[in-house]
Amino acid sequence: MKKTSTSFAWRIGLKLLRENNVNSPGRSSSSPTEKTRWLVLGVAGFIGRAMLAELKKRGRNVTGADRVSGGFIQPVDVFDAPSLRMLLREWQPSILLNAIGHDPTADLDLTDFYFRSSALLLEAVQAEAPSCRVLLLGSAAEYGNSAAANGSREIDPPNPLSDYGRAKCEQFTVASRFAASGLAVTTARLFNPVGSGQGRHQFVGALLERIRNGEKSLSVRQGNCVRDWIDVRDVVRGLVILGESSTLFPAVNICSGKGHTVEFVARIVARLMNVEVECKSEASAPDLLWRSVGDPERIFGLGWRPEHSLAETLADQCRLAL
Repeated sequence: MKKTSTSFAWRIGLKLLRENNVNSPGRSSSSPTEKTRWLVLGVAGFIGRAMLAELKKRGRNVTGADRVSGGFIQPVDVFDAPSLRMLLREWQPSILLNAIGHDPTADLDLTDFYFRSSALLLEAVQAEAPSCRVLLLGSAAEYGNSAAANGSREIDPPNPLSDYGRAKCEQFTVASRFAASGLAVTTARLFNPVGSGQGRHQFVGALLERIRNGEKSLSVRQGNCVRDWIDVRDVVRGLVILGESSTLFPAVNICSGKGHTVEFVARIVARLMNVEVECKSEASAPDLLWRSVGDPERIFGLGWRPEHSLAETLADQCRLAL
């Protein structure tokens, strides 16, 4: 999209927001949360879409942006610095969540994508909205394998085993550099979000797509690998708490602290969807992420607890997939 058309679309979108008095910066309110202005980037994605819905449900003053536009979603490309800065200058957010992720189907250098996009975003915030708190989405993949006795902690040294994990580590390096210069930046390290709206590039979403495509007998690899699965509804509640908390951490795990195997999840999905499943185990290998479980002590200290059990999450996701 050309810069001129992006600018025009943004100004038209802002005008519509104000005319309809929906989540407008000029809206009168009395409570601190109503005066707070949220901006969610990447609202077409799994986490961004859920976050936008959660904030609207809570009555927060929020606008969303993505490379696609429609309704009250503003069109913006994080790599288009002028349009990004215009969005920040016009909206002046108090809290910004960057839920922009890479396209899994594209041939990308992930480290370059997350390094450059984070740097451009934080530079823009520093220039146009320096008092804004920024939430970045990190990943459990930054830790590598968790210790057997406990979950990965935010102070643990990084040990990524994948390109994605290494890219997210580079993103955290960028965030730390801007935090050192005074910007309020927190990285929320998500473990394994699951829930309605999940795409085919995540494990449960992929299983459900295969079933919708007519597979009656599923074969699943890495059945013995352990993950800390967390309901997306709990994830976005955690993100709201992190954004609005008076406490600022450089990184916070959003996790349950409990591990379940891939096989456990696959068998629940198969039973709910009335299909067969065969699960195969993987032999231990240095580059295999066999156990990824988080330590939730830091976010528990902020008053957050997961509200949805894994069984409930999967039941809801399967029901809505039918």
